[in-house]
Amino acid sequence: MVNNASWWPLNLHRFLGNIVFGGFVVALFAAFMFLFAKKDEDRAFYDWMGYTGNLIGVGALITMPLAGYVLSKELFHYDAQLATFMMADKLSGYFVMQGLLVVLLFLGANFYMWLSMQRIEGGLRFTPHMKTVFAVLLAGGIIWVVPQNFFPDLLAKPPPGVSEQVLMLPGRFTFLGLMVAKALAVTAIIIMTFVTYLLYRRARATGGIHWGRIDPMGQYVLIFIPAVAVYLMGLMGAIRELTRMDYHIYGAVKDVTPYWYTVTLGHSSIMAAVITVLFFALLAFIFWVGFVVGKAYE
Repeated sequence: MVNNASWWPLNLHRFLGNIVFGGFVVALFAAFMFLFAKKDEDRAFYDWMGYTGNLIGVGALITMPLAGYVLSKELFHYDAQLATFMMADKLSGYFVMQGLLVVLLFLGANFYMWLSMQRIEGGLRFTPHMKTVFAVLLAGGIIWVVPQNFFPDLLAKPPPGVSEQVLMLPGRFTFLGLMVAKALAVTAIIIMTFVTYLLYRRARATGGIHWGRIDPMGQYVLIFIPAVAVYLMGLMGAIRELTRMDYHIYGAVKDVTPYWYTVTLGHSSIMAAVITVLFFALLAFIFWVGFVVGKAYE
């Protein structure tokens, strides 16, 4: 029962997800330390640390869509009902939300890299390319979050007096709701992220780098990115749990109690938000213990 169709694809997805999470939390720590640093050498170190953590997080993040497709494919082959429930039925709205959050991660990562150009001698000459990169990122993000229709599930009917066509994409835009269009959009977003890093490497090869000379906005971006990542992990965890539907173990142990139901996207979003706030509160407590209480006993 453990070594089932989703076991190894889920291991792959979680392994990469933990690398993303670890890299972004390192960048988060570095961002806080940079903002409160008093010495230039400390700011230089934490600037380097934040860049390295973000590089690790984004490097693994780029592979996450592929790992997600592998996991989804295994679920499709195992039971098509699971795939329908996730992508077209009650959980379809979750994937629209997921697309929005992932796009925010890529936008934040690319924005940070463009801000990082400031610490490189002559790096500003590459910034005109930023407009093209962000135009593609925004276009790909819009395609990713466009649903095929606006019904909450497959059995829902339009409200009285509302035509069914109003809740569906116009005929000429129907392709935007298909997985082919979304896969192309994700591919374009990943390619543009590669382009950003290639331009950054090109800038480093042609000019010296001065750690610590970066707009403080870059540090706030490094705080924003892990906040979105933690929230996204909570929401995606809800998807994986709710995919079991009315089973404790899918296909083996059915939940026959009257308390089973699929929670709404709004409910899960609020719970993920609460978890994210608690996580950051715990991090703040750990930082306080380490740097305030700890120094009192040095």
